[in-house]
Amino acid sequence: MNQLYQNEVDIILSTFSYPFFAIELFDKNNKNLNELSFGEQQLLFILNQLFSFKNTIIQKKEINDLIILLDEIDIGFHPDWQKRVIGYMIDFLKLIPAKNFHLIFASHSPFLISDLPKQNIIFLKDGKQVAGVEKKQTFGANIHTLLSDSFFMSGGLMGEFAKSKIDEVITLLNKDKLSKSELKHCEQIISIIGEPIIKNQLQRMLDSKRLKKVDKIDKIEQDIRRLKQSLKELKR
Repeated sequence: MNQLYQNEVDIILSTFSYPFFAIELFDKNNKNLNELSFGEQQLLFILNQLFSFKNTIIQKKEINDLIILLDEIDIGFHPDWQKRVIGYMIDFLKLIPAKNFHLIFASHSPFLISDLPKQNIIFLKDGKQVAGVEKKQTFGANIHTLLSDSFFMSGGLMGEFAKSKIDEVITLLNKDKLSKSELKHCEQIISIIGEPIIKNQLQRMLDSKRLKKVDKIDKIEQDIRRLKQSLKELKR
């Protein structure tokens, strides 16, 4: 492979973009590219296709306006790459002089829209444009804020399993009586909660429940001492 000219390598990669048979490639550190993660392989495949596309377009001087549709380009990407992919595409287009481009991204990811102005975004549901969506300024927006938008996460940002366990703890702590095992279960769940406001509130509820139990025990013990004293006096 190293003995082939660069243009011949490009032709090979472009011709065999689909896996009719395996091609093993190694980088300068002798790392097998087949050992890359799915997302890394996906990114390399996309870049290879784009560079092949670049050479074809440059040769066709009569083509001046192009529409490029990239459907779910970020599938398998690490979130950090999802933040960078639009920048990668723009850098790529700069390599093609004197052409007018329209890039269309179709994606479920809020990571991409932080690089897009709101007037260039269309929200879709079931293939139809969603009416009445409040489109806040998206360009340069905090990705966490975008992710928390009800369009992406109608039920909040917490995992459903974690939410169900927290709801379970709240239900238990609102009971009049808790067994030792129930108190222990609540303590274990509360100890691993990462959201500080929820954790602190549940801890206060647990402490209050324990204090009530201690107070009740103290009262019972006081009653026992009082009754014993009364019994002792009656026996005189």
